[in-house]
Amino acid sequence: MAEEDLLKAVEEDARAQAQGLIQDAEKEAAGIVEEAESEAASVRAERLGALSEAMARRRTALINGARIRTAALKLEARLGVIEEAVVMAVKRLKGLPEDKYRILLNRFFKELERRWQEAGPGTDPVVFVNPADVDIIEDQPVEIRPDADVSLGVVFASADGRIRFENTVETRIKRARPEIVMDLDKLLFS
Repeated sequence: MAEEDLLKAVEEDARAQAQGLIQDAEKEAAGIVEEAESEAASVRAERLGALSEAMARRRTALINGARIRTAALKLEARLGVIEEAVVMAVKRLKGLPEDKYRILLNRFFKELERRWQEAGPGTDPVVFVNPADVDIIEDQPVEIRPDADVSLGVVFASADGRIRFENTVETRIKRARPEIVMDLDKLLFS
């Protein structure tokens, strides 16, 4: 009987040790699971943070792109209005009454004559004007030739064509364009 009691005591001890090992294993497994869940949550949070940052950058890029396109469209519209104002101004100049148009064309001629003399090419210029304006230039001892490409103004050129001075509304507008655009922009859109 002592053997049976001994066997029983060994069996109970083995069961107690097995139960202790199982409890220790369960605790360790719970710790591993908890650690794995914590790592998974950390990885999820990290990925979510990276995704949030990427989405924020994408959103910012889209908003900035939209702002740039909007600004470009507004600028295009503004320049269109300004260009239309310049075109209207040229039309108004072309539609001046004949006496005022004559004064304007002769003034263009005198200004260009002064520039020609200051530049000193040493020869008389050949003067080109629009065919409709040939008879408007008053009392000039220079050769005046009709040229359909000249519109609302006067062009002086040397006989060989190497020197050319222009005084037309288009050339004046071209030279003054930056200032005209700024002034019209302020006037129309400020």
